Amino acid sequence: MHVDVFSAEKVQITASLVLSNPNNFKVTIRQSDLDLYVNGVKVATATIKKRIELPENTEMVHDLIIDSSLENVGGGVLSSLFSVISRGVIKIGIKGSVKASAFNMTEWVPVDIEEDVKVDVGDFFNF
Repeated sequence: MHVDVFSAEKVQITASLVLSNPNNFKVTIRQSDLDLYVNGVKVATATIKKRIELPENTEMVHDLIIDSSLENVGGGVLSSLFSVISRGVIKIGIKGSVKASAFNMTEWVPVDIEEDVKVDVGDFFNF
């Protein structure tokens, strides 16, 4: 997982995930119903920015770009910003589900990821 943007207004994360499609047909992921957690505190809902296509019978690493607005979330983000400044590490969690579809069938697939992410404070605060 890599934090691309982390500010009081927005978080953008790139999560490299191993996605498996054991089917004999292509599966597409277009929608998501995800919650973003920072240091164990739910800070926002998140969406996948671009569609993902999984070829048939494959297991591949895909980058999911997850974008989230942090308006009106209060102290959780501020304490997380302090954690970044003081330790350079934040715990990012993404929980919820993504909608996978093939032909006219859809299924919501659960997502539950949590990882400590090291961040360079200068990248976010322009030091």
